[in-house]
Amino acid sequence: RSSSSEIPMGNGPFRGGKVAPSVPISLPLTPILFLLCLLLLPQLLLALPGGRKAPGPREEPQGPAVQNVRCTSTKGSFTIEMHPEWAPIGAERFLALVRDSAYDGTVIYRVVRRGKERAPEAVQFGFIRDEALRQKWRDLPNLQDDRQIFKNPNFHRGMISFAGGGPNTRSTDVFITFMTGNANGTPRAPWETPFGIIDEEGLRVIGAFGGTGDLKMLGGNAPDLGKGYEALKESHPDIDYLGKCTLVLANPTPVTTLSPTHTAASDQQDDGTLGGRTRKLPLLPSLLANDMMSGDTTTSLVILLGLTTIATVCAASVRFRGWFRFRKMHGV
Repeated sequence: RSSSSEIPMGNGPFRGGKVAPSVPISLPLTPILFLLCLLLLPQLLLALPGGRKAPGPREEPQGPAVQNVRCTSTKGSFTIEMHPEWAPIGAERFLALVRDSAYDGTVIYRVVRRGKERAPEAVQFGFIRDEALRQKWRDLPNLQDDRQIFKNPNFHRGMISFAGGGPNTRSTDVFITFMTGNANGTPRAPWETPFGIIDEEGLRVIGAFGGTGDLKMLGGNAPDLGKGYEALKESHPDIDYLGKCTLVLANPTPVTTLSPTHTAASDQQDDGTLGGRTRKLPLLPSLLANDMMSGDTTTSLVILLGLTTIATVCAASVRFRGWFRFRKMHGV
């Protein structure tokens, strides 16, 4: 006889008012899902904003339509390897300034050197020579800050960035750093975000700039730009200037002539080659990492969602496989 206060007996998980002992749960047979988790998670962590190191020249690919900037100067020529994905807002403004000839003939008004060897640390320019053109760009609103994507180091030697005096103050002045480290950018100046980089050949030209020093407020002898360009002839006769800056295609596509019997389809072969050239088939993790490092927020979110889904499936498969085994053993 049983009373209503007693816990019913049966073949379920509860027997005599006690919970049946737990059943050891083994990992499900989903090695592919776990392998994907292990391969993709480190790539994701490196690609998150502020989570990867600043790269050097030619360490990251440029898109097929990207334009570099070639500048002449009183010391020689140099090329800026542009990466709009690093700082889209800053890169768009810089390219617009170049197209408008805003940097042509501008003075290199700041050259920072340190130590006994007086090695260069940074150079700065962007005070537009033509007064009407200068006023045109001054009348435009300052740029909103780009998000930071590099960390430890924030900047690599040769990177170029807009200068500013606080959040959302970028306008026309830019600087090129000779240092790899965290002296620029977050947390001291989060508005400093690189949009391009110069290789060592170009840095040799830029490192030769002189005739000036650091800003006066920092103890240097940089010119008073408020007096205009004519005053520079007397105050800083040996100062350097840019010549002309022009846009050049970063990845020019060679023109090829196809024979009448040659078709695009015949150029793609089943052996993984294109016209006799080996075609690289990147591994999935590397491909995803490259997409995320391009600065595409949408791609990053899609990959993050994919990883979350994989992790959820893995966790669910472990839980439900153990639960089904538990029910089978106890006749539930």
